[in-house]
Amino acid sequence: AQQRGQYIKRLGLSLLAGGKGQYDMYVIQIQEKLLEALKLHNPPFLSAHILLCLRVIIFRLSTEHLRSFATLILNELIKLLAGTRQEPALILAACKLIDLCLLLPFEQFNTHDWMFMSDNQHALEVEGTVAAFVGYIDQFVAGNPNGVASGIDTGTVIGSVPGLNTGRDGKAEPLITVHNMNDLEALRKYLGAFSSAASSNCLAALPVDIEFVDRYLSLDFLDPSSSLSLHSTNLWGERSESPSLVESDPDLIQRPS
Repeated sequence: AQQRGQYIKRLGLSLLAGGKGQYDMYVIQIQEKLLEALKLHNPPFLSAHILLCLRVIIFRLSTEHLRSFATLILNELIKLLAGTRQEPALILAACKLIDLCLLLPFEQFNTHDWMFMSDNQHALEVEGTVAAFVGYIDQFVAGNPNGVASGIDTGTVIGSVPGLNTGRDGKAEPLITVHNMNDLEALRKYLGAFSSAASSNCLAALPVDIEFVDRYLSLDFLDPSSSLSLHSTNLWGERSESPSLVESDPDLIQRPS
């Protein structure tokens, strides 16, 4: 498993080091390697490597080559979010993949985004007549595995959870800006805010900050045990102000002078 994990990590780094569309000709081979890894019973660290590699794939491959990855991505996300294994690191990694899928032009995913984040307005309109499906992220947030509406109110936590990116300079950026989070309840609160903010982020129709996404992905190849926040790096030249939710290592990355 350790060897497979290193291989997947090297694959992701190679794709990230290349340019947009540079590895399009190898899309079949890339997909085969990921499918081989997914067929096995993977420990959490290997599943996390696969999710990170999938994020790099949707960032680096040309849009027309993403269609073949849509089913693979959807199946893996549902397996992780609807499963009984509540590993905070894996749930966060899955939501980072959703975050990036929503941000980038990925039509085959965007037509299924309702599976992950509930349309709360629609749920209110049909309440009392039809049991509305609750997105898998909102099920996790509410601790409700039944797939029916249960009075989820994720909107109240927007702006109250550190590490949820609001974007800068009129460009769209990933919302999730923490490197790792190990506390399950803190993660529920954080993803509640993410679920509510994600729809607004999609509707804003701003150009994607490609340079930011590139740095953001690069940082996630660091060892997750360091529990770095993206805010603790020089993505924006700031540190996280919430060590209770996101622990940063002041000795590893210093504030830029």
